[in-house]
Amino acid sequence: MDPSIRLQCAIALIALLLAFLVHLDAISWLALISAIAMVIIAETINTAIERVCDLIQPGLDQRIGYIKDLSAGFVMMAAIYALFIAIWIIIHTWF
Repeated sequence: MDPSIRLQCAIALIALLLAFLVHLDAISWLALISAIAMVIIAETINTAIERVCDLIQPGLDQRIGYIKDLSAGFVMMAAIYALFIAIWIIIHTWF
């Protein structure tokens, strides 16, 4: 398994443990699990795209670099979505 996917899974486990401790409601659980799934899916797709790019063009290529940057952008957008979900859960749960 790719190290970045392992990191995302470790962060997800921590988030799930914290969520369990604060006794989230059903909607918050659904939002949290969807955000976690989105980030892990995006990271997996990013890894696949990067590996395919490396097979197609092992050397440096500006076009391949652009494709990899776009792919990494998917992960960043998913992570920002997860951050918004986390903020919503915190506000919804504690305030």
